[in-house]
Amino acid sequence: MDNHTLPIGEKIKIIRTAQDRRQRLLARACGVHVTYISLIENGKMLPTPQQVAAIEGVLRVKLDSPEVDRALMMLLGNGKDGP
Repeated sequence: MDNHTLPIGEKIKIIRTAQDRRQRLLARACGVHVTYISLIENGKMLPTPQQVAAIEGVLRVKLDSPEVDRALMMLLGNGKDGP
């Protein structure tokens, strides 16, 4: 199994973009400023556990899921086909 995982901010950005969501709307739904979402997505800040939970709720995905990691790596062309 591949041990590569993306930084949380990159995961959030990819998933948010794939869902055609704007940073501003994600921020509003999570109760934070849009600048905070931008800083997270660009690796300048790490979200608190509470904010991770809020983001996961809005995006409807578990960010630490191995399945999500595999799917994102495949989407980016860094994964392998098969088990």
